[in-house]
Amino acid sequence: MYVVVVGGGKVGSYLAQSLLARGHDVAVIEQRPHVVERLALELPSRVLIIQGDGCDDGCQADAGAAHCQVFAAVSGEDTDNLVACQVARAVHRVQRVVARVNSPKNERIFAAMDIEAISSTNLIVGMIDQEVTAGEIRTLISLSRGDLAIVQMTYGQEGGSASAHPAELDLPATCVLVALVRGEEVIPVRGGTEIRPGDQVIALTRIQDEATLKKALRG
Repeated sequence: MYVVVVGGGKVGSYLAQSLLARGHDVAVIEQRPHVVERLALELPSRVLIIQGDGCDDGCQADAGAAHCQVFAAVSGEDTDNLVACQVARAVHRVQRVVARVNSPKNERIFAAMDIEAISSTNLIVGMIDQEVTAGEIRTLISLSRGDLAIVQMTYGQEGGSASAHPAELDLPATCVLVALVRGEEVIPVRGGTEIRPGDQVIALTRIQDEATLKKALRG
């Protein structure tokens, strides 16, 4: 997935690095020259860094907004984030725009403009990543600078699976099953907990172990 990030401060830099760690392609738009210099040192050379105004349609075009799947405005100014998202949607026809909201009182404004407004960078990472994992293993939130994630997946989704206990599953060593969602019931996972086909499994896992976890839960 290709993601354009507006804002190269601490939040923008963290977001870019987290998305890169998850296999996405990223471009960053930042106006301040000294921040651009820092980004050039911190981020891999494959990241496109544009020095300019993230609200400017020309800068957005240079960053490849016309073919990005997600546009994320995460500067420290809510007004700039709002305008940048509106321009990306109106000019470049970006289907999904996500914004960092710094002041809770502005959340209603973003909602009225149909812009996903998130105050936590970890949640922004999780929401963007859901775009590619939905229907398989869904990321609820990323933790620890992108190394860990809380994920959700249906047990036995390939059909024909039998019920199992946690010890009977070939889980990654670092994975912890947290809870099951069965209908309206939430069940904490213990050693003797029975996991039934169709249960929604909530687990804590390392990002690099998600594929192994997915294989184990398919039954």
